[in-house]
Amino acid sequence: MADSRGKFLEGRVEESEKVLYTSAVPAHGESRLQQMLWLASGAVAEGLSEKALFFLQRARSRSLEVRADRAGFDVFSSEYKSNPIEFSYLHYLLVASNLALAQEGSSPAWSVPEVKSKNGEVLIEAFSRQARKLEPREILEHRNRARAEIAAWNGFLDLLKNAYPGTPIYQDDALEKLIAVHFLTHSPDRVDRRTGEILAKSPVLASPGLGPAIPPASSKLPLVLVESGVLPLVSKRRVVVGLSILFQGIEDPVLRMEMERIGLQMLFHYAPEFGLVAFAGAVAGAAGASEDADRALYFTDLVDRGIGFEIAFPQMKTGPGFERGILRVTNPISGSVKEFPLSVVSPLQDLFSREFGARSELEWKRKAIQVGVEYLAILIPAIKAYRDADREGNGFKKFAVLAAFFLSKKVIDRINEPDLRSWSLLPQVISGCAPDLPPGEYRAEVEFSDSSGKKTRSLGLFRVPDAPGSLIRLRASP
Repeated sequence: MADSRGKFLEGRVEESEKVLYTSAVPAHGESRLQQMLWLASGAVAEGLSEKALFFLQRARSRSLEVRADRAGFDVFSSEYKSNPIEFSYLHYLLVASNLALAQEGSSPAWSVPEVKSKNGEVLIEAFSRQARKLEPREILEHRNRARAEIAAWNGFLDLLKNAYPGTPIYQDDALEKLIAVHFLTHSPDRVDRRTGEILAKSPVLASPGLGPAIPPASSKLPLVLVESGVLPLVSKRRVVVGLSILFQGIEDPVLRMEMERIGLQMLFHYAPEFGLVAFAGAVAGAAGASEDADRALYFTDLVDRGIGFEIAFPQMKTGPGFERGILRVTNPISGSVKEFPLSVVSPLQDLFSREFGARSELEWKRKAIQVGVEYLAILIPAIKAYRDADREGNGFKKFAVLAAFFLSKKVIDRINEPDLRSWSLLPQVISGCAPDLPPGEYRAEVEFSDSSGKKTRSLGLFRVPDAPGSLIRLRASP
């Protein structure tokens, strides 16, 4: 996967794709969804919308399969399930790819090789298509699929909002509403147009910053979406937890103190060495206790600060934020240049970063209690065995007990490692505008300004079709 990502960032998309077909990737079934998503990204980057749909549809089926046993995103799952924002982007690409085929009315040649597992199971069937013009019924079918996908996308976002009402990150998606309004208001169906007019009044589209991306009412202007950058890799954020987490559910302070007294007496009774370490840890923790002066501190709080164990959660560190963008369009024939301001319609990098943080906040206490219990399950027997070995004066046995304890601890650490896999070929930012351009072919570049200065990236050639309300996706070069 790292090799494929490296080639993708270098613009060697075909080579990036070939790496994903090697037997080493599909051998790991728990990464099958990630493989499909990455292959879809490659097809999109090559402008092969029909091929992108081939993988996107399989990715969605796979995602629904792995989510069936447990709703939501679990950062400690052994099987890659993707997260809600990735699933939302999957809807976006399904809409955009269907619309691209309907607008172009044609599809280039493409093919997919057969990929088998080591036991001979066909994981990806061989498939190929010749370059062809789409029939009118196929064009209508792709438009209908885009409409259905917009409805499914909106339904998915509504489910998220209802499932996590206290999580601000799962709110109305500006990208989804913008595409829905743009598509429906240019539909020949009167009911669609009315629905589009209602959605246009959505609060999420009222932000002044979205102005350049929202065409005037009854306008036939195209909607241009510019995808730039690539998401950074996911890293670990470590959280220190310890004995106190096991007693947090006891609301009565007197009862909690009594439970802690009994628990700590056990440590001191079975192994003075362990008790001494706990006491030293508490003293070290007390040295930094001033920040909690507004609440009672328990002994185990101080132990945690000194010798608490750690659990890890995924996080995504973001770079400089988007401040200003310009789409610069050149007419290759006349040489005339026009500039259009861009507005951010989906700050994916920021959304991912906040989503990881929000999910960690929801899950870390539950996970901390689980890990704490697992540690205690190996700690208490180890204390008893260590004590027996000490009474016998058997130094080798004491060493063996400690070795077994730390080996068990390592197993627990490995089992509870967070999943750092992600669809890391997604853009950092999607910006948009509704440029006043007549049908024809143009060359474009994008200029971004952020805290580190100005950056200009080529967008290559693109065509504005002779049809009202076109959706045009452009990808900035790495």
